[in-house]
Parts: sequence; C-alpha cells; structure tokens
Amino acid sequence: MQWVGREDSIFQRTFSVGAEHLAEEQIFLSCDSLDTIADVFLNGQKIGSSDNMFCRKRFDAKPPGKNEVQVRFTSA
Repeated sequence: MQWVGREDSIFQRTFSVGAEHLAEEQIFLSCDSLDTIADVFLNGQKIGSSDNMFCRKRFDAKPPGKNEVQVRFTSA
C-alpha cells in the first residue's frame, strides 16, 4: 500500500441539496482531515485547498440542486 503516497488521486461524489438547506444563509462543506496536499472543487470550481491533514477545513459552498464535489490529492 506504499504506492498510495506516491500517486495523485481523485475522490469524487455527487449529491443533492434540498430546498430546506438552500434556505439557509450559508452552507459549508466540512473536511475533518484532507490528506497532506489537496484541492477541493465544487461543480468544477475550486473552493479551497489543504496542505496539512491535521487541520480541519471548512469551505463556503451553497450549491443548488444536484452537485459534484471533487477532491484532488497531490502526491507529497
């Protein structure tokens, strides 16, 4: 499993946001531990990055309807 740290990788998921959540003033995407170097995209737009897996990150994200979140991990 040591190859994992030497390769770039992408985590990707789709999700929907309901009307009850869209009524909120702000919506955040919370990440408790993004491994080492990562860029976070929501619907193709970069919304943040991380360079320390021991720091929690919270990104402003108020997406309508069906969405795609993608985290691109870069090999350290």
